[in-house]
Amino acid sequence: MKRRLLFLFAVFMVATSVGWGQTDLYVSTSGSDGNGGGVEAPLATIAKAIEKAADGATIRVAEGIYPQVSPIVIPKSITIIGSDSTNCIIEGQLDIQRDEEESVINVNLRNLQITKATTLSQGLINVMSKNVNLNLSGVHLHQLTAGSGDGWGKSSMGIVNLGKSYDSNSICDNVNVSLTNSCIYLEGSYNRGFSSFGNTTKVKNTIVLDNSHILSAVYPKNGTYSRGISFSNMNGSSIEMKNNSTIKGFYYAINVTALNDNLSISIVDSKIDSWAALNIWSSNNKFKIANSTLESHNYQLKGSNDFATIVLNKDEEDNAINNSFDIKNTNLFAFMESTALQYPISVRSTGNTFNIGEGSVLKVNKNNVGVLIQDYKTNTFNCDNTVKYQIADEKSAITVFNQDGSLRNAACDMSGLLSEVDLTDQNRIVFPEGEYTLPMTLPLDKSITIQGAGQDKTIIKGAILVNGSANNTATDVKIKGLSIDYTPTKVTSGKCTPIIEVTGNADLLIDNCIMNNNTQGYGDRKNPNPAEALQNAILLGATAKGTVRVENTTINLAANAQSGVLIDGELTDVSLVNTKIEGQVNGSNQFGVYIHHKKTPVTVDSTTILLNNHYCIYANNAGDQKLTIKNKSNIVGYGALYLYETSDMNVHVSGGSTLTGKTKNKGVSDSFAAIAISTNNSTVGASNNEIVIEDSYIGNKFDEQETMAMTPIKINGSFTPTPCDNKIILKGKTIVSTTDNIKNPTIVGYGMNPDEYNNVIMVEGTDVQFQDQNGKPCVIINKPDGSFRNAAVSIVTAIDFGELYGSTYYHEGIAYAGDIILIPDTTMAETLNSLNAAKPNFFPDVDTWEPYTIPDGVIFNCKDGRLVIEENTAKAYAIANPFKRVYWLNQGAQSFSIKECVVAIDIKSDTTWATSFQDRQVNILNGATLTVSVPMALDTVMMEEDAQVVFTATEGKLTARSLRFAPLLSATGWKAFGMPFTSAVIKNSTEEEISAPSTQNVDNGIWFARLKDNKTPEFVVDESAFGMAGLWAANGDTYTISSEGAFEFKTLEEPAAPTETGTFLMCSNPNTFTITLKQSAYILTADGTSFEQEANPEIKPFQSFVLTDAKTLSTLRSLRIGDGVVTGNQTIEPVDGYYVTTDRGAIVIHTPEPMDVVVIRMNGKVAYRGEVTDGQRIMVSSGIYAVNGQLVRVK
Repeated sequence: MKRRLLFLFAVFMVATSVGWGQTDLYVSTSGSDGNGGGVEAPLATIAKAIEKAADGATIRVAEGIYPQVSPIVIPKSITIIGSDSTNCIIEGQLDIQRDEEESVINVNLRNLQITKATTLSQGLINVMSKNVNLNLSGVHLHQLTAGSGDGWGKSSMGIVNLGKSYDSNSICDNVNVSLTNSCIYLEGSYNRGFSSFGNTTKVKNTIVLDNSHILSAVYPKNGTYSRGISFSNMNGSSIEMKNNSTIKGFYYAINVTALNDNLSISIVDSKIDSWAALNIWSSNNKFKIANSTLESHNYQLKGSNDFATIVLNKDEEDNAINNSFDIKNTNLFAFMESTALQYPISVRSTGNTFNIGEGSVLKVNKNNVGVLIQDYKTNTFNCDNTVKYQIADEKSAITVFNQDGSLRNAACDMSGLLSEVDLTDQNRIVFPEGEYTLPMTLPLDKSITIQGAGQDKTIIKGAILVNGSANNTATDVKIKGLSIDYTPTKVTSGKCTPIIEVTGNADLLIDNCIMNNNTQGYGDRKNPNPAEALQNAILLGATAKGTVRVENTTINLAANAQSGVLIDGELTDVSLVNTKIEGQVNGSNQFGVYIHHKKTPVTVDSTTILLNNHYCIYANNAGDQKLTIKNKSNIVGYGALYLYETSDMNVHVSGGSTLTGKTKNKGVSDSFAAIAISTNNSTVGASNNEIVIEDSYIGNKFDEQETMAMTPIKINGSFTPTPCDNKIILKGKTIVSTTDNIKNPTIVGYGMNPDEYNNVIMVEGTDVQFQDQNGKPCVIINKPDGSFRNAAVSIVTAIDFGELYGSTYYHEGIAYAGDIILIPDTTMAETLNSLNAAKPNFFPDVDTWEPYTIPDGVIFNCKDGRLVIEENTAKAYAIANPFKRVYWLNQGAQSFSIKECVVAIDIKSDTTWATSFQDRQVNILNGATLTVSVPMALDTVMMEEDAQVVFTATEGKLTARSLRFAPLLSATGWKAFGMPFTSAVIKNSTEEEISAPSTQNVDNGIWFARLKDNKTPEFVVDESAFGMAGLWAANGDTYTISSEGAFEFKTLEEPAAPTETGTFLMCSNPNTFTITLKQSAYILTADGTSFEQEANPEIKPFQSFVLTDAKTLSTLRSLRIGDGVVTGNQTIEPVDGYYVTTDRGAIVIHTPEPMDVVVIRMNGKVAYRGEVTDGQRIMVSSGIYAVNGQLVRVK
C-alpha cells in the first residue's frame, strides 16, 4: 500500500509541474514594460504582457485605461482578466493571429471593456487565424463610430470579425466564440456586432451568447442598415442564444447571406428586437427557437419596404430553401410603425418547413397587413393547436389550414382572407369569435372547411353558395361552429335567396351551427316551385348531388313561407343529426324538411322539428326513396309526417322517436294527423308506401301541447286517386295515443274500405301500446294474420260501433271473424261485465232492434286471460297458447257466460312471473328456473331434475296443490336425492303408487339406500321403506315423487350438522332452489361411488348430502359407498363396521375382521400396504392420505 501511494504522488507531481512552470503576469497603469510582470512589478502594456507570457498564461489587468496605438496581437493561448468592465478599459483592438494554425489556442477575456473609434476595415476583436476558442465573460465591447454604408466592402465591418479583412484571402475556420454575461454595443449605424469576411473557402465556426447582448444605439428608421450577427461563406456553423440574451436595434438582427449552408441557429430564453429578427438568404439551415420573443418594428414608408420578423429571402433564384424551424413557446411579433407592411413571417423562397407550437404567438398590430404570413412559394407551416394568431387589440386572426393540418395562412379580416389567401382544395378556414359580414354571397367551389369558435361566438351575416363540381368527384364542404344570420330583402316573385344553397356535386356538412332565417317567402304548400317561392334555410337545388349532413345545428324559421331544408335535387344522402328546426309561434306554411324530389334518401336522427303550422316532414311529389327517423327524434306539427302525392316511400321511425300532431287552430276542419297519406284529385297517386314505426311515440301529447284532436294515423280516401297498397307497421315499444271522444273511437282514420284498397296497418309483437289522451289503454283489433285492423276507446266499440238514429239502432261491425281484440289492462270479468251491460248492442229491449252477434272466433286478449267466441275454437286456441288462461265466451239469449279450457304450462327456460297464474298446472323442465314475484295458489307443480322454483315476494304465499319431482333415475349409478316435504307418494309412469322399494335381486324397479346408522359412515339398501333423504336408483320405468298434500314454496334454513363426535346425518335441500351451504358437507361424486367433502357446496333442489360433526369433518375427507352397493340387479355386500378415523400422527382402522389396506400420500407414493386388524394404528406424518380410496386428513 505504501508503494502505491508513493507512485500516485509521483504522478501528481509530474502532472502539475508544467502548470507551476507558468507565471501569472500583471499589468497596471503604474507599471513599466521594463518590469518583470509580477504582482509587485507589473507591466505597463497588455501587448508586453502577451509577449512575455508563456502559452496558456494568465494576464491580470488592473483598473485603468489602456490606450493602444497599434492592434494588440494575440498569437497564443492566453487569459486576460480585468478588474471589471466599467473601470478596466482597453482603447484599441485585439487581433488574434498566429503563424502556426494547426493547434487550437484558447483566448479568454474577462471583466474588461474594449472600446475604440475603429477604422472602417477593422473591428474591436479580429480573429484572423483558424482553430481559436475565444471566450468573453463579463466583457463590454463598445463601438464608438458608425460605418459609412451597407455594402459588402469595408464600409460596414463587424465589432467582432471572424476573418482578416473583407479583401483578404484567409481561412478563419474552427473558431468558437462564446459571450457570457457580456455586451456588444454599437453607437452608430452601418455596423455589425459579428461578421465574417475574407474566407476563401466555407468555414465552420460557432457563436454562443449566454446572458449576453448585442445592442445598437440607433433603431433603423431611415435605411441605415446594420446587423447584429452576419455570417458569410460558412458551412455547418452555429449561433446559440440563451439565458436572457438579446439582440436589439438592427435592421437584421441575425443575417445569413446566400454564401452560407447548413447552419444551426438556436435561440432559447432570449429576445430579438429589430427590423428583421432573422434575415436568411441561404439554404439547409436548422433553427431552434424556444421560450423567446422575436419582434420587429417597421418604420419605413410603403413601397419596397414591406418586411417581417422572420424573413427567408431570395435574389434572382431561390436562395433560402430547405430551411427548418422548430419554434416553441415563442412570440413572433410584427409592428407596423409607418405605412410599410410588417409580417411575423415572410417566406420569399420555397421548400422551407416551420414547426410551431407549445403556446407560440404570431401577432401583428395593424389589420391592413391582410395576413400574418407573407408566403410567396410553397412552404410548410406545421402549427399545433396551442398556437395563437393575433391581430390588433389581441383579437384572433382568421386561420386557414391545409388538409394535412399545416397552416396555410392567418388573415386579419374577411378582406384579407378573400384577397390575400389563395384557397385550395381541402383548406380549413377557422373563424375566431366575432361578427363577420360577407360582402356578397360567399362562393365555395373548392373542398373547404369553415370552422367557427362556437354557435354563440362566431356570427356570419350573409349567404353561402356551395358550387359543387360538374364531375363525379364531389366537392367536400364543411361549415362548423358558427351562426349564420341572414335577413335578405323580401321578394314577392322570382327566387328567394337561401342562407346556404348547394348546386352541383358536393358533400356538405353543417355542424354545430345556428341558422337564423329571418325573411318571409311568398309560397304555400301547393306552390309548384318551392325552391324559389319559399325562403329556404338550406336549399339543395335541382342540380345538387352528393351528400348533405346537418348535425348539432339549430335552424330558426322566423317568418312564414319558409323551410329548414328543401330537397329539390337527387342526392346520395341527406341527414339531420341532433338538429333542431323551430318555427314561430303563429307560423304558417312553414316546413321542417321539404322533400320535393324522388330517390334522395333522408335521415332524421336525434332531431327535433317544432312547427305550429304546417308540416314537419313534407314529401310532396316525392318517393322511391328511404326516409329514416330515429334516436329520439321529436317531430311535432300540423302533420308530423305527410306523404302528399308520394309513392314508393320507405319510412322507418325508431329509437324512441316522437311524431305528434299539433295545431293551435280550433276550427272543426282543423283536425289533421300525426302521420298522413293523401292525394289531391289529380293524376298523381299515393301508393306502395311502407312506414315502419319501432320503439317510438305516435299521436298526441295532450298534457304538453295545446292541440285539437289529431288522429294518430290518417289515410285520406276523400280524394282521387284513392291511396292504396300502403302499409304501416308498428313494432317494439311503440305508443300510439288518441282522443277519448266516443264519437270518433278509432285510432286510424280510413276514408275507404281498408281491405278493398289494401291499406294495411300491422302490429308486430306485444309491446306496442295504444292509449287514449289520459293514458288509458285502448282496445286494439288485430286481424287473424296479426296485422292491425283498428283500435277503439272501449271494449264495446271494438266489437260494434252502434249508434241510434231516429228509432233504429244501427250496427257497424269493427271486429271480424278471427280478429283479436287486445285489452292489456282489462280483466276477463270486466270484459264480461262490459259486454253484458251493452244491451242496445247485444240484448235490446226494443223489439224492432236487432241484436248484434259477435262473429265466431273473435278473441278477447284480456289482462288475465283470453275469451274466445265458439267452443271448439276456444279449445284449439287454449292448446296453442298454454301460458294464457283461455275461456269459451258464449253469447246467450240474455247474457254472455264463460267456461275455462285447461292446459298445463311448460316452463322450458328461465322465466319470471310477475302476474298471477292462479290455479294453473305448471311443468318446470330440466335446467329451467321459475321465479315468482306475486302470491298465487297453483295446481300441480311438476319439477324435473335441475329445475328450480323461487318465490321472491315479501308478502303472501306461493302454494301448490301438489309438488311432484320427476328425477332421471338409472341402473348405472346412484343419485343422492332428498325431499323438501315430510311425506312422499312415489308413482310409476302409469300413476300406480309404489309403497316400498324394490328388492336387490330384481332386474327392474326402484331402489333406495340410506346410512346404516348415525354412527357408521356406511350405506345400506332399504327394501322396507322409502326415506326422505338417501340414494336412489331405478330401471325399467320412470317414477315421480310427490308431496302428500299441499306444498308451500318458501325459504328455509339449511340443516344443522351433528355436534356429537363420530355422528353422521343424511339430509337434503329444504328449498326448491339451489342454495350454498354455510358449512362443509359430503357430496356424492358424479360417478356415484363416494361422498367427497366440500366446503360451502352448492346444493340443488331435491339433492341430498351428509353432514357430520366438526372433529370428524376435520379428519374424514370422503365416505365410500362400497363396491357392493346395488346398481341395477347387483347386490350389496357391505363390509359391516368398517370405517376410518385419525389421531395425531396416526390413521386408525376399524374393521370387524382383518382386511388389506393401502395408504397413499397425495404425491402418489405408498405410505403403507398390508393387512390390518380392528383398531390398528398406522403411524404417518401430517397430511392428506387416501385409505383404500377414501380421503382422510392427519394432523
